Amino acid sequence: MKIEPFAAEHGEAILAGQLNDDRNRPSPSFGKFIPDLVRPDLSFVGILNGHLIGAAGVHPVWNGVGEAWFLGTDRVDKNRMAVARTVRDGFETIALKHGFWRIQAAMRSDWPHLARWAKYLGMTHEGSMPRYGADGSDYERWARIWA
Repeated sequence: MKIEPFAAEHGEAILAGQLNDDRNRPSPSFGKFIPDLVRPDLSFVGILNGHLIGAAGVHPVWNGVGEAWFLGTDRVDKNRMAVARTVRDGFETIALKHGFWRIQAAMRSDWPHLARWAKYLGMTHEGSMPRYGADGSDYERWARIWA
């Protein structure tokens, strides 16, 4: 998979197209936040055979702590392991390069595959967040800690 820096056009293309799962579709207002996710060395896209597969990154919360994000197209399922490795390695690189000792993520409770995904990324489950989502859905907090 070819890795490129994330640009606003990538996020707009993913949101305008078919996502890997409709539960991955952010609230309609998410689009206005895309420019904030464009950060050199903190966000990236994966491209395979000329097709945009997904985008991921870390948004700094404060010094040493970041919030992970991921947007996947409908091509994620066909390239599941390549995507997982790319995101895991990308987060590792970001953490080490930028001094993050914690990268956390909020993942939907009604999507059981996300627990396996988080564990593959090296994250630990920290608890439930009832009605956290923009639509009132429940989420789980996951985090990876670097010593």
